[in-house]
Amino acid sequence: MSSPVPSRPASSASPLYRSLFPRKGGGGHGHGGKGGKSSGSHSDPSRASFTLGTDTGASGKSATAYSAGGGKPFVMSSNSPFAGRQAGGGTRGQVYGTWTYGSGYPYGSHGPYVSDRPFPYVFWPIPIEPGYYGSDEYDDRNGTARPGGHIATATIVGNGFPGTTDIYRIIGDQLSVNAVMDALVTNCTVKNATLESFDPRVYAYPRPEQIVQWYRASSFGLGLDSYNNTAALPSNMPSSNTSALPSLDSATRLPSGLNMTFLACINTTIAASVPLVDASGKKHLSHNAIFGIVFGVLFGAAAILIVLYQVCKRRPRNRAAADKNGDASA
Repeated sequence: MSSPVPSRPASSASPLYRSLFPRKGGGGHGHGGKGGKSSGSHSDPSRASFTLGTDTGASGKSATAYSAGGGKPFVMSSNSPFAGRQAGGGTRGQVYGTWTYGSGYPYGSHGPYVSDRPFPYVFWPIPIEPGYYGSDEYDDRNGTARPGGHIATATIVGNGFPGTTDIYRIIGDQLSVNAVMDALVTNCTVKNATLESFDPRVYAYPRPEQIVQWYRASSFGLGLDSYNNTAALPSNMPSSNTSALPSLDSATRLPSGLNMTFLACINTTIAASVPLVDASGKKHLSHNAIFGIVFGVLFGAAAILIVLYQVCKRRPRNRAAADKNGDASA
């Protein structure tokens, strides 16, 4: 099999290819956080949004759950630890990677290592393990500099799927994990969970070999506690950036007995909801704003129809009066 959770539909003998593939897509708890200021509500995860702070190098830009992303790439400002590096432009349709760390880059991929790469989604890759694929340059840089704040994880356990006892974990920046957690609670009836901080220098879950899918240029991941993909072990990673990537066919099969409906729901919901930076000039209207626009259009149309009706109603009268005056003069 080429990937535990394939990034797009494909034909294969593996049942995963028949039952689990991304659908086309385009929550936060509303907590504030370093690296951005959050807004949104648990009752409406599609409105979860946060503005990136000054130290991220993308000050003033907003990231929103279910956003289509896109826009023109830009250069990170001098406030960023990675000033001058290209960022932005990644779209929702490009959000899937594979199980391989460093996968899913719309542009800027040169070799297997993630060091010195651009940030097509503005968010940085997750340094999941010291020395892993050149990710050390993104370690120990949390606080206000990392877009979305500190690295966090959350446990994903089924609450409405019978016989689902598997434990999954999501990992990403704090505000993105908040937003995705809300979407999973809403769409997949998972149990709400408290976020936990993640330090790659301390043994913690998820491990690299537990990741079944990376998203958003390896800045967000989904892990499964019972999965042990030996191809993703640090001991099996390429020795340098000029070495070949491990074959996708080398991935270990997922454990048997998984509830594939539950996994498919998690996978597609993450891909659809993980926050993306909004394209410049694109704003997400509130429900009240949308209602106001619709009401205004209908009111304006009604007013125009009334005016046209009055004009048309007067024309026959004016024409009759003109004919009468013409007959009298004759």
